[in-house]
Formats: sequence, C-alpha cells, structure tokens
Amino acid sequence: MARAAVDLAQEEEQQFFDLRRRFRRCIRFQPPLHLLEEPAHDVEPPSAETLEFTSRLIERKLADFGVQVKVLDLDTGAPIGPNEQGMLWATGPNVMKGYLGRPDATAEVGHCVHRIALHPSRPDVLFMQKHWDVMRSDNAGELWQEVSGDLPSDFGFAIDVHAHEPETIYVIPIKSDSEHYPPEGKLRVYRSRKGGNDWEALTDGLPQRDCYVNVLRDAMAVDSLDPCGIYFGTTGGQVYASPDGGDHWTPIVRDLPAVLSVEVQTLP
Repeated sequence: MARAAVDLAQEEEQQFFDLRRRFRRCIRFQPPLHLLEEPAHDVEPPSAETLEFTSRLIERKLADFGVQVKVLDLDTGAPIGPNEQGMLWATGPNVMKGYLGRPDATAEVGHCVHRIALHPSRPDVLFMQKHWDVMRSDNAGELWQEVSGDLPSDFGFAIDVHAHEPETIYVIPIKSDSEHYPPEGKLRVYRSRKGGNDWEALTDGLPQRDCYVNVLRDAMAVDSLDPCGIYFGTTGGQVYASPDGGDHWTPIVRDLPAVLSVEVQTLP
C-alpha cells in the first residue's frame, strides 16, 4: 500500500479518474488525501504514452507538496527503470515512515552503526559501516541501500572517503562479529571508486598471513594532500600509512598498545 498526502486539483483529479476507467488499472483514489494501490488483475497494459502522462501528472502534483516517489529494487534499494518490479518509496512532510509489515526495516532503534563518513563537498551523500553491511545514502539518510558488493565480509568498523574523490571509499573487512580479525588472516584495505559495490583489495605492504588484528571504528583517517594519504591503526599496535590513496602501504609505527583512534593533521 502506498500513501501520499496529496490534494489533487479538481481538473487533474478528473483526468486521474478518466485514466482509471479507461485502462481498468487497479488504482483507486480515496478522497481527500490517500492514493491506494491494490493487487493488479489481468488487464491489457496501457500504452507507453499513457503511462508517461500518468506518471508526470502524479509526479508533478506530489512535487507541489514536497513529496518524492521512486520505484526501487527490492534487494539493493537502487532506482529501477520502466517495466521492472520493485518497491514504491515515498518521502515528504506528510508521508508516514515505515515498510508495510516490516517495522524492523525502518525502526528508530536497533541498528548498530559502527561509523558514518562523508565528503565535505557532498554532505547529503553518506557512507556507513554497520555491524553487518556497508550502506550508502544519497539523500542525507532518508533512504539507505547496501553497497557491500563483492567484499569478502561486510562486517567491519572503519570507513572513510578519499579527500579529493567523493566516490572513492575505503573499508577494512573483519571476519565476523565474534571473530575480530581479517578474513583468512590477511590484512587488506578495500577501495571502491564507484561509491560501493565494486571493490578492489589493496595489499601492497600489508601482512598477508597470520595477521589476527582488528581495526576499530575511529582508527582510520585521510589527509588533505594530493595525492591523498590514508592511515589506519590496529589493535596489534601498528599504524599503516599510504601516501598514494591506498596503492602502497608502510608501517610508520609499531609496538604501540592497541590503537583506538587515528587522526591526521596537515601542517603548512
């Protein structure tokens, strides 16, 4: 069921009813404010021109009231094209928050957020490492989609964004919430240049055997130099630095206590 708080103008409301009668679509308008969609029956699909007209009509009226509506992929939450099945997503000042029959999906509590990162040039684009899952929001947290993609594990703590490339993000996968070390004992930073989903392992200079350390949520940082430097510390007391955006790594500190936080300052 999709609800939108929209008071249609009389003329356009009549056009809406005419479309309903003409194409026997299973959409009914319940005055004064609710647009409800019921399960569809076997009917002849309307023409592309009619679908486009109807879509623009409804979209324009929703926009007048600050309401945005999209059809999204059920698994990824990404927008999908015409003639694809998905979920209807709506946001606005008068739209009730939540999924029908799935209160956990948009619960106000119960989410274990490990860290959120953003690029200052795009404050509405957020990247989040949850307890499980790497997530992305393009609208300041109104809607999140999973971008874990081909990571070996989507559990982890640290996440950060390249200083000069807003779509380049870094995570350090950890095996699980009960085994806090990198998968296979190989310390690997993963980089995505596409804002998630497609990831590459960065291993040059990092231990690739018998490495059973953790990287905590505040233990990764980036500097503002060009090329961008990336830094992270481990619970084993090492701090690694890459002066070239993650391509090559060097341990700059060893034998510290467990590193809880890393911060970087660029001197003039």
